[in-house]
Amino acid sequence: MKVDNEQQPSNITAASQYGMLQQLPPATINSYQFVDDQEEEGQLIMQIDNQHTIQQRFLLPSAMTSNNEDEENMEFVPIISDTIEKIAETSTASKKSRKRVRRKLKESPPCKILRHDALPEEVRVGSDFDNKKNMTKFFCSCEINQKVKFTIARSYSKRYELKYIVEKWSWNVRATKIKISSLFRVIKYHNNHECSVDARKSDQKHANSNFISEQILEHVRDKKIEVTPTFVESKMKKKFGIDIGYHKAWRAIQKAIASIRGKPEENYQILPSYIHMIVHRNLGTYTSIKRDEQNRFAYMFFSPAASIVGWCYCRPVIAVDAMFLKSKYRGVLFVAVSKDANNQIFPLSFGVANSENNDAYIWFFGEMRKAIQVRRELVFLSDRNQSIANGIRKFYPEAHHGICLYHFEKNLKQKPR
Repeated sequence: MKVDNEQQPSNITAASQYGMLQQLPPATINSYQFVDDQEEEGQLIMQIDNQHTIQQRFLLPSAMTSNNEDEENMEFVPIISDTIEKIAETSTASKKSRKRVRRKLKESPPCKILRHDALPEEVRVGSDFDNKKNMTKFFCSCEINQKVKFTIARSYSKRYELKYIVEKWSWNVRATKIKISSLFRVIKYHNNHECSVDARKSDQKHANSNFISEQILEHVRDKKIEVTPTFVESKMKKKFGIDIGYHKAWRAIQKAIASIRGKPEENYQILPSYIHMIVHRNLGTYTSIKRDEQNRFAYMFFSPAASIVGWCYCRPVIAVDAMFLKSKYRGVLFVAVSKDANNQIFPLSFGVANSENNDAYIWFFGEMRKAIQVRRELVFLSDRNQSIANGIRKFYPEAHHGICLYHFEKNLKQKPR
């Protein structure tokens, strides 16, 4: 069999080139590079989409551009077009893949990052939310406004999928997390409501206390508005047309208050720090905290420095009373006031205790004597609470104790038991 002399050298050359390629050492690939060209191309395209999406805010691990740093100690640098170009040039992808990546960079228009308050018409396939939490809030709001019911088909760190509660209707949403970011991208969204009017409910399960608390937050902040469960029920009915129960409205109010003022447990934990800063900023202030045998909060006393100094110029009359605290752990607030030379109420001391009992009042009057001392011809005014009389008798035996006429008149008007 004859062999063409013109083709033989080219065959030998190809074989020799193949042998040379086999002898070449394998390329160094770190943990962020992929062996398969298609997978790396997809990774590069995803990074380019991220760059367009968040407009210079996306953070890329520096290990993507440098192989000398350890994965555990990697730093984050902002991704820019030059960085993308460098990644495309230094990657193990083929030249054809790099061209497709550059073409994707030119064709991908910048997107707007959506939050929970996005408009329904802004959401479509390809839309990006800044995180999963805001995305779930948005679809819950859509469910409540459109009075539809959906169920969560899948929900974990990298995927989120919703579908209508009735399978024969096609409304559904699917979103996935963009790699190396907190963004979630909508990859499937059928917003066609084929359900009947009867299927749309006025009691939405996603209108929970967390959602309602966000809606009434500004009303709770406004001191002129008294936010009650009935007020919340009417607001939700007027705004969304949904019916909520009394207990759900009450829980929403408590959560709104906690988001503004903090939780009671946290507030009691930072109470010693708060007292310390008051003394540090107002020299001469007298404070005291008592704990029980289990090192739990029992009583608190507080007398400002200005009150201690100004007490010398007030009338020698102290009115003592207590009011109930309506927080989670209840309790009472002790108040001791006097009147200054201008005939205005002058606060002297404050205290917090579990209830109006002998132990609490005896401790309160003992701390008050340490703070403001005693004056000649001192007179105490209070209601007919016997615990107050016991505390005054123990720590202020030289003082006079009178009954407030207002409280005495109210007691007379009450029906006899």
